[in-house]
Amino acid sequence: MKTVFSHAAEEGRVVISGDTDFGRLLMEAGARRPSLILFRREDDRRAATQAGLILSNLDQVKDDQEAGAIVVIERTDPRPPSLQRMTGSC
Repeated sequence: MKTVFSHAAEEGRVVISGDTDFGRLLMEAGARRPSLILFRREDDRRAATQAGLILSNLDQVKDDQEAGAIVVIERTDPRPPSLQRMTGSC
């Protein structure tokens, strides 16, 4: 995973994952880059569905992602997924 982080940070990319280890490792490293979009409790893992969720919420998280943040998209019930932003020392 460290290779993924290094590559993404060097190229100014955002890592997108459903693996919570990515968020934990990024926070443990104390790195501000790369940013991370983390899908949690999402039943529909098709790329088109996840891309749609990202695009439909991009305006809300764009500044956070540019600043270096972990954004969690989480489905907690049948309603649309919620967004959580984790900023600061990560």
